[in-house]
Amino acid sequence: MSSSGTNQQVYDEQLGDTPEYYYLCTCPDLKDSKRMNVRAQHFEGVEAAHKNGHLPFAGAMLSDDPAKNDAAKMIGSVMIYRARSIEDARRKLESDIYVSGQAWDIARTTIQPIRVPPIFLGKQ
Repeated sequence: MSSSGTNQQVYDEQLGDTPEYYYLCTCPDLKDSKRMNVRAQHFEGVEAAHKNGHLPFAGAMLSDDPAKNDAAKMIGSVMIYRARSIEDARRKLESDIYVSGQAWDIARTTIQPIRVPPIFLGKQ
């Protein structure tokens, strides 16, 4: 099974009426990150996760402030997962091709529960 297939299975499940728990994940790159080798597959998984509501936000962490250094390099990723539990968030994170494809340093990855105010969820 391809890594993007694994990703797709994780994100195909519907959250439905699951309580809205959110987890901020910081995922530093390995020193010899293979990020660019698997980037297209990573974006496939991210797109599926976003469409199904599992991943409301994600982006690259940069080595420097891009306002001061337009050559800032990608040094990792930040992801906000919507999940049933911290274990579920970890499972989603670990299914990403950036783990098996040797982009992220999984040993230095952090997962922090966060509370998102209703205004940011489109609720009043």
